[in-house]
Amino acid sequence: MTRTVHVFCGPTITGPQVRQILPDAVIHPPVRHGDLLRIAAGPGDVAVIIDGVWHQAAPVRHKEILFLLASGVIVVGAASMGALRAAELAPFGMIGVGDIFARYRDGILTADDEVAVAHTPDDRLPLSEAMADIQAILTQAEADGVITGEEAACLAGQARHLHFTRRTWGALAAAAGPDSRAALDRLGHWRSARAAAASAKTGDAQAALDLIAAGMLPAGPPGPWPAGQWGNMYLRDWLARFCGVDVDDVHVPLELMLRHQQIYSADFPRRWRRYVLSWMAGEPLPDPEARALHAAEAAGLSVRYLSAEQVAYWLTPAEAAELDDREQLARILVRAVAHDLTAPLWPASVSEASAGALLDPALDSAGFAAAAIRCNTTIAGAGPKRTIWHLREDLLRAHLAGLWDTGPDGEDLTAAARDRGFTSAADAIREARRFYLLAVGVLRPGTG
Repeated sequence: MTRTVHVFCGPTITGPQVRQILPDAVIHPPVRHGDLLRIAAGPGDVAVIIDGVWHQAAPVRHKEILFLLASGVIVVGAASMGALRAAELAPFGMIGVGDIFARYRDGILTADDEVAVAHTPDDRLPLSEAMADIQAILTQAEADGVITGEEAACLAGQARHLHFTRRTWGALAAAAGPDSRAALDRLGHWRSARAAAASAKTGDAQAALDLIAAGMLPAGPPGPWPAGQWGNMYLRDWLARFCGVDVDDVHVPLELMLRHQQIYSADFPRRWRRYVLSWMAGEPLPDPEARALHAAEAAGLSVRYLSAEQVAYWLTPAEAAELDDREQLARILVRAVAHDLTAPLWPASVSEASAGALLDPALDSAGFAAAAIRCNTTIAGAGPKRTIWHLREDLLRAHLAGLWDTGPDGEDLTAAARDRGFTSAADAIREARRFYLLAVGVLRPGTG
C-alpha cells in the first residue's frame, strides 16, 4: 500500500536531514493550528509532528490530531511539540517516540517551554537552547564527572529562570553567580570537545524517522473512542476553514467556496432556505418547509407570540405588513439559525451531501476564490495599507446592494444578508472583502 509520510519540522531537524532517512517524505514547516487538516491525509498515511509553533501563532489543537487518528492516519510525535502532544494523546492512539516523550508521559517534564526555542522565521535556525537539551547536557556532564550533581541542579535551575527565547549558554553564563563560574568553565571545555554531538531533541526526532523507515510503527485503529461523541462545533468549523481543494497550487478551503456562493450566487437564498428548513424538519422531505413550520409551532414558536420589537428585528416593515404569519415565521427561522453557533449546519467537507446542497456547480467558486487569493496577495505586496482590511466600507456596501438589488443601508440589506446565511450586513461585508478586488476588476485573473 502506498502511503504518504508528512513531516512537520523546523529548528529540531531540517528538511534535508529528514530526507536522508525518508527520501519521499513531504516536508512541512513547524505545525500550527489548521495545518494537519490542510494536508488531506487519508487512512494509512503518516503525520509526524516534531516541531510546532505556540508563541507566534495558535498551536495545533488536540481535536485536529484526534480527527486524523479517527480517519485512520498514523500520527507520530517526538522531540518537541510532537513529544508534548503525544504524551497527552497516547491513550487515543498517537505514537510517541524518544526520551523527551517518555519524560512528558511520566510527568517528569510538565512545562511546555522545556522544548521551546526561538528560531529565525525563514530558514528556522535555532536562536536559543531548549531546556530539554540543556538538561540532557548537564546530566551527561555529571555522569562524565565534569560537574557535580549539586552544580548540575544549580545550573538547571538558573537556566529555567531564563525565558525560552533568551535561554542560551551565553545568557546562562551571564546570569550565573560567582559560585557557578568554575562549573561553567569546565562545562564549556567539555562541550567544545563534544561539539558534533546531536541534541537530545534531534536524536529523538531521528529515532522516530528511523522507526518509520524500518516499517516498525504499529498500525490499526486507535481504539473504540472514534465511535463516540468526541467531535464538537469547533472541529466542524476548523474542517470547513482549513480543508478544501487545491487550485493551481492555491489552497482553497470549503468555507471560502461557500462564502463566494453566499455572496455571488443569485439562487443561494432559495437553496439556503430549503437547506435550513430540511435540517429543522429532521429529514429531506418533499415539503420540508411545512414540517419545519409545524415543528416550530408545536414548540410554541409563532409570530403572534412575538412582540413588535422582536418582529421588527427580523423582518423589514414591508414584510411585517404584507406577509402572512407562516411566511413571516419561515423567514425568521431561516434568518435566526445563523445566530445559533451550536447548530451543526455548516458543511465540514466538500464530500458531504450538505455541501452539494449549497454549492452550485455552475459557479466556479473554487477557481474564483483561488484567483481572489492571488489578487489580494499581489495588491497587498504593492505597499502599505493596500490590504483588503483597508477597503472602504461604503464601497463594499454598495457592491453588495448592487448584487442583491437592495439599498446600501437599512433593513433591506440586512434582510438580504440574513437570507443568505449571514448573521448581519456587517458579517456579509466582512466576507465580501475577500472577493471585492477581483470582482470589481482591480486585478484580472492571470495578470500581475
